[in-house]
Amino acid sequence: MVEETGSDKFNNNSEVRNYDIITGLPLRRTFWDIADRVLMQDERTYCMLAIDVENFHFINKWFGRNTGDELLVLIGEYLKRADSQWKTISGYIGGDNFCVVFPENDELLERIQKDLSEIVFRFKGSGSFRTIFSAYKTKDKNITAGDMCDYTNIALHAIKNRPDVTFCWYSPEMESELEEESELMPLICEGMENDEFTFYLQPKCEIQSGKVVGAEALVRWTSKKRGKVSPGVFIPVLEKNGYIRRDATKPRAIEIIDDNFNLVRREVVNVPLVGTVAAGQPILAVENIEGYFPIPSEFMPNERSFMLRVKGDSMINAGIFEGDQV
Repeated sequence: MVEETGSDKFNNNSEVRNYDIITGLPLRRTFWDIADRVLMQDERTYCMLAIDVENFHFINKWFGRNTGDELLVLIGEYLKRADSQWKTISGYIGGDNFCVVFPENDELLERIQKDLSEIVFRFKGSGSFRTIFSAYKTKDKNITAGDMCDYTNIALHAIKNRPDVTFCWYSPEMESELEEESELMPLICEGMENDEFTFYLQPKCEIQSGKVVGAEALVRWTSKKRGKVSPGVFIPVLEKNGYIRRDATKPRAIEIIDDNFNLVRREVVNVPLVGTVAAGQPILAVENIEGYFPIPSEFMPNERSFMLRVKGDSMINAGIFEGDQV
């Protein structure tokens, strides 16, 4: 007598509509029910592996949805073979997400990751897509398959958009970080509407000549509810949530990739830097244009303007230091 897989044990008592028509795998709630019944009957430690095809929407966009479905079929067929060969329990969670439950087995965990990564990477010969994985393990019978799925989703969120990481285990700290992100994003959007973000331009100079050749844009956030918030806190949140992207080839470079979050392009005025003035003294600078400093036009007064480089430290109490440009 051939032993049935975890999925097959309950397939005969399930309606067809509880199984995904494309992958042939049980849908989320049916998958949870099947997994829970097995988990309750077994005292071993069980592992749930979550699978996500990163940037799957580009497959649909570039090749068409039928092609995207072909990849889902390939993944589904592999997981059904795994269920048959290794007695795993696989389910289709929706979109490009799958989950697999099995007794703790590090070799099997690595094997499934390796095989699925290869299938996705080689799909249509593109080599443009990758699979990310997260896992959670427990022998606590009070933790349901649905709970395990939630934990692996939290872990997936922690490594999304991180090209250096393809797998991680869930840890409780991830949940705290996700909760913090969930609280911070509405505050960021609210801060944008309430002009809580301040825009600065830090000059970039040639070392040899000292002339201003450009500027680096800086943003500082003073939240009405949290006070001063470090860029090291809110920049990673914006990046994780897909609003911005850092360019690894350019230090400190950030690209805004969400149109709804993008700032309106502004006209820039190049303000001349005309010389040096002693701090606190009414001494006119000798006009000698050394360079230009770009400033958004809405920050400019309705009259001719220029910039001076400060010499001396008599205005430190006013926040003006030697070398500042005002």
